[in-house]
Amino acid sequence: MNPRILESVVGLTENNDIDSLDLSLLSTLSEYIPCRQLGIFLSLRGTNQQYTLLKLGLDIVSEQPHFRWQTNELVTQVPKQLQSCLHTGNYQKQDSELGYSKVWVPLGSPEQRVCLFVECCSLDSDKERLLSAFCRIYGNYIALLGASQKDKLTGLYSRHSFETRLKFLLDIQLKIQKEERQNAFDEHDSALLNSEQDSELGFEQSSGLGLEKNADSDFESTPVVELAKKSAAVQRAESPAVNNELRVLQQDDNALPWLVMFDLDNFKTVNDSFGHICGDEVLLSFAQHLRKFFRSSDLIFRFGGEEFVLILEATAAPAAIARIDAFRQSVADMQFPLVGKMTVSGGMTAITPNVFETVLLDQADKALYYAKENGRNAVHCYENLVAENKIFVGREYDDVQLF
Repeated sequence: MNPRILESVVGLTENNDIDSLDLSLLSTLSEYIPCRQLGIFLSLRGTNQQYTLLKLGLDIVSEQPHFRWQTNELVTQVPKQLQSCLHTGNYQKQDSELGYSKVWVPLGSPEQRVCLFVECCSLDSDKERLLSAFCRIYGNYIALLGASQKDKLTGLYSRHSFETRLKFLLDIQLKIQKEERQNAFDEHDSALLNSEQDSELGFEQSSGLGLEKNADSDFESTPVVELAKKSAAVQRAESPAVNNELRVLQQDDNALPWLVMFDLDNFKTVNDSFGHICGDEVLLSFAQHLRKFFRSSDLIFRFGGEEFVLILEATAAPAAIARIDAFRQSVADMQFPLVGKMTVSGGMTAITPNVFETVLLDQADKALYYAKENGRNAVHCYENLVAENKIFVGREYDDVQLF
């Protein structure tokens, strides 16, 4: 084997996080394959549709700087080859008459599949085998990194991966929210414009004046007609249908991701009465129920013992609270191994930009503590508790002290 290639393999596997591994893969491939573009893509679910994300991209150009990087960009025009690679796991290749080749290589598991895109000139069989080999190494190593971030008992994400995943999720969700709000307002504006045009046409047809619009007529510019047009537009804007559309848009605009902290009630008595093996079975059953109840796009972590954390994707407050309370009730309806009935308490807080991870965890923990101190088997929202003066908000995060 070429010693340089061997050194590159060693360098690739020295990374201990996925972002660094992505960067190393694209950099390494650009050394051995005459590339023009490389990218790592993944599929994400928004509120109403699937989105394709360029997680990391590299353009190699003749001008300085020769290497231009892109991170976490939503893709608006998705080629059919990329769609096929992401959704069915098919390897795709396209050769152009100018001698360039484009390949889409599926990576990862079906549950968390990503796609590597490479555009290069003259991808011969040797270069294609080299590309395939590096992709297999990447795929195997990313599986190992993923396993190292999981809790051994439940298979959920462990606490040490929480900060990285939270930052990535926030960045992506903000981009998706911005895109969806823009799309929603564009659709609303288009519908309103069409309605105004219909109103204008209806007025002109029903006016009974028997006048046809032509180049010589100034009928459409008279004050009476302009007032009628504005009146029709106002009636449309004040109609229940439009008000409902606006309310939906406003609700979507206020949708935020949520951090929820769960704690199984009286779990210590399970370990004391039935032993730790039974306790582990209870935790495993609870973790499996979490996975089934929530969406794959909602991230679930085991923080240790009987404490679990959920990051719920962007949802309006009433719907988010209702969803979490429905989960609480579903747990109360479960039959756990040997112990029978159990309950869970929860505390939740909205995730907003520029708020430290420790602050979010503290807020959710305070809401959880309130649930525990007030009867258990309940879910409380931190923001509601503050608004209702049921918990005290200190000033420990208001000021930064320098020593």
